[in-house]
Amino acid sequence: MKHFILIIAFYLIPSSKTNIAEFDIEITADKKAVKLVCTSGCDWDSAEILLKKKPAQRTYITNVGLNFNNMKPNATPIFEIDFETSKNKNTITLIGKQGTNWETLEFAINENQRYDLNQFGITRK
Repeated sequence: MKHFILIIAFYLIPSSKTNIAEFDIEITADKKAVKLVCTSGCDWDSAEILLKKKPAQRTYITNVGLNFNNMKPNATPIFEIDFETSKNKNTITLIGKQGTNWETLEFAINENQRYDLNQFGITRK
């Protein structure tokens, strides 16, 4: 009787991104705004992005502030995310510019839903 040996190797494909930051942001929404609460990795605690009737709205999020407002002088962002809401108000697109292991995330959010965002992606809670 012949015996066969099967060797299976798993390789992790490294991300093309370097300098991954560590952060956790909770995302919730109501009829008027998307609410962000940074639970770790940010110099800010919470923020709201008002949902306007514009076709799309973009907010720049970093660990040191949003849209470069209230940033400390000479602060260097360790993560940068473009946060865009769609014209139907419940679809959110995130584009990781720096410090994330992901490039683009898109998800729909309704009232009473919570998402957790970090350097590796997003999960619904």
